[in-house]
Amino acid sequence: MFFFLIPGIIIFLYACSLVGFEWTLPNILKLVLILAGAVLIRAALFVMIGSIAFWTKKNAAVHNFALVILERTTMYPLNLYPYLIQALFTFVIPIGFISFYPASAFLDRDRFVLPFDLAILTPVIGLVFYGLSQLIFNWGLRKYESAGT
Repeated sequence: MFFFLIPGIIIFLYACSLVGFEWTLPNILKLVLILAGAVLIRAALFVMIGSIAFWTKKNAAVHNFALVILERTTMYPLNLYPYLIQALFTFVIPIGFISFYPASAFLDRDRFVLPFDLAILTPVIGLVFYGLSQLIFNWGLRKYESAGT
């Protein structure tokens, strides 16, 4: 499983050298916290999507759609989308905290129209969103009926 991390780590380190990422202690700590928050956000999304199966016995289509949305929205800069979509992926489904806001902060680029760096909120958003996913999962678990298979 960790074998799949090797290409990502190599590409990340190469990209860091290209953009002049400074390997200072504050940047490393910020990077670790942001990574932890981003992992929690992605995990929460998968838990929420999986929880749909408690109400609909077949959620493969929703799951595939959500994976495509997650892939596409984290692949491109969030400011590429209309303001309403940016707000949706910032305040409702916090996908922007997975890559856009952290990258914007480290590269000192365009940010959402707020007076502070949103990247620093990634660990907090990750914890809150993961906690919400657990509430949804537990709520669905109480309503679970066997699929019969």
